[in-house]
Amino acid sequence: MRSSYTVLLSVLFVFLWSSGWVGAKFGLGYSGPFTFLTIRYLLVVLGLSFLVAFLSTCQKFATVSRREFFGHALVGVLSHGVYLAGGIAAMTYGVTAGMVAFVAAMQPLLTTICAIGMSGGQVEKANRFQWMGLSVGVVAVYITLSSQLVVAGTGVAYSLLLVSVIAISIATLIDRRMTLARKNRGLQTIHLNQILWIHSTAALVFFAGLGWTFERFEATWNLEYVLTLIYMAAVVSIASYGLMYLLLRRTTAINVSSLIYLTPPATMLLAWPVLGESITTGGLIGLGFGALAVTIILSSDKIKSRLNNSGSAGALASAGNGVSGRSQRRYMTPDYEL
Repeated sequence: MRSSYTVLLSVLFVFLWSSGWVGAKFGLGYSGPFTFLTIRYLLVVLGLSFLVAFLSTCQKFATVSRREFFGHALVGVLSHGVYLAGGIAAMTYGVTAGMVAFVAAMQPLLTTICAIGMSGGQVEKANRFQWMGLSVGVVAVYITLSSQLVVAGTGVAYSLLLVSVIAISIATLIDRRMTLARKNRGLQTIHLNQILWIHSTAALVFFAGLGWTFERFEATWNLEYVLTLIYMAAVVSIASYGLMYLLLRRTTAINVSSLIYLTPPATMLLAWPVLGESITTGGLIGLGFGALAVTIILSSDKIKSRLNNSGSAGALASAGNGVSGRSQRRYMTPDYEL
């Protein structure tokens, strides 16, 4: 993630993703959560259908195999459906919003753990500096949300919450693996809007089943509800998710997921002018720690390279001074891949 363009995409992703937590507060008061999500994703699918149809007249899209279609559909159900539904269900069963936000922000750590056994031939291994950054990120999230962390709810509720975060972590890795597999075969890259259409269609089917089963699609229609639906569909479901999968084409899943550490303080900053919520000292300190965590993770390869080069130079100097190979290895920089 070295280019200024990627940095710009990352900053935009953090704030658009965070705005979803703020926007949801406007819409969930007029319908059940699954009804809200069903209508939201219906708008997403309609919008993307027109967009894909228009773009297909201007350019040739890549052919998506049946296996890739169902793979991306699975990613859609996990990253949109299970992730959002699991968090909502956890709050329904008594888990506080602060605790939901805290566990959701553990995604970078869970993504790294899942990556150990889920990267196929393209193994994404975290080095020591990335683990250090992940640890700092956990501290950042805790400081930001410490005043909102209240242990409440049943074991089932926390299980649903954990499943939701694991789901989006696995979805991130599956998408990354499919992207690399297609690239390694020299095939044309699947257009991002094609992928988002598959994701959103699968999520729509998932939410529609929940909305009809538990809420019968009951809603109170007014201008605020409609505007919230449009914003959440266009900005959060299309733009922020689109940015996430665009970033996954440019860098590793661990790097992309680390940006989630910045979403709790970013949400606090957005909620200040929009919802009138106060900016806390803990939130500002958490923002600083979160920025430090992301910087460490994204710079880890550069730090590792410099230390390895320094170690190699020291080894050559030792060899020139007559130090034996066995003694020389004691002073060389160790391998930082875990």
